[in-house]
Amino acid sequence: MAADGEEAPPEAEFIDISIEQDGSLLKKILKEGWTDGGKPAETNDVLIHYTAKLHADGTKFDASMDRGVKQFQFQIGSGASDGSSKFAITRAFEVGVASMHKREKCILIAQPNYGYGSRGSPPKVPKDAVLEFEVEIFAWQEHVWEPDEMNSDAARSAHALKHKEQGNEEIKAKEWRAALKKYAVGIKFVEYSGGGKLQGEDDQEGGFRMCDIGDGAKLSPDDKKLYVALLNNSAMCLLKMDGGLPAGAIELCNKALAVEPTNVKVLYRRAQAYFEKGEWELVIEATERILGLDGANTEAQKMRQDAIAKKDASKKNQRAVYGKMFGVT
Repeated sequence: MAADGEEAPPEAEFIDISIEQDGSLLKKILKEGWTDGGKPAETNDVLIHYTAKLHADGTKFDASMDRGVKQFQFQIGSGASDGSSKFAITRAFEVGVASMHKREKCILIAQPNYGYGSRGSPPKVPKDAVLEFEVEIFAWQEHVWEPDEMNSDAARSAHALKHKEQGNEEIKAKEWRAALKKYAVGIKFVEYSGGGKLQGEDDQEGGFRMCDIGDGAKLSPDDKKLYVALLNNSAMCLLKMDGGLPAGAIELCNKALAVEPTNVKVLYRRAQAYFEKGEWELVIEATERILGLDGANTEAQKMRQDAIAKKDASKKNQRAVYGKMFGVT
């Protein structure tokens, strides 16, 4: 504390937010943010503006405005990207920005271990420099991961499983399109692990990347099971959506059956799609295959009977039409 009549040093207005609690990262709030909106979390993408100076003499060495961007974006815990490559963010940003509320503006004073350390950042930042940042945070959101950002199949599998579970919750609410989007993410991540090659633009019917991983030989048994479930659930969504997309459902089922040819649930889903298209012969063939695997499957038995009835009715209608056209009685 300053003695009477003495001016307190500027740092006296700051609080210590360093992880070590040793004064190596100090913060002073210039403008309070929206405290009811929480704070950004690990892996969130954040949008900020900043000005960076050398604390010793106030020399500016960097600023987001000077980069010609509307706002500077980086991912907490993973750094930033200039569109072609990633680069590291100072610990001052990683820790300091995570302490901020939306629309808050603050000053951060960072000792070298929260800045550029003993190496500095030549030619603008000397070694062991104390840095000062003025930062304003505008927004943040959950990071949208891409498969190649994750460094293991296990991480991609966990991400895919999370989206499958989220899709299942959407299905409970009968939000078919929302569920489909969640499943599509999971499919993309598993296909990447399976060595899938992008076949073209996203499929307009389902929003899926068209990847071919064949029989899924590169996938683990658990990933095969997850992949088939994602595809099967997605096919169900395509059938349940307003208007239905049975052709897309059939394609997804075929991809699943390439991995698990005797999966009865997928075989039944494909039969449903054939039924929606009025492909009675294919329905009969599909249900007979199901019954060959599971003779007690009552749903397949009923669908087969219904398809036979529809096929017979269709033939009768055709004969009636021909009779009217050619005068046959």
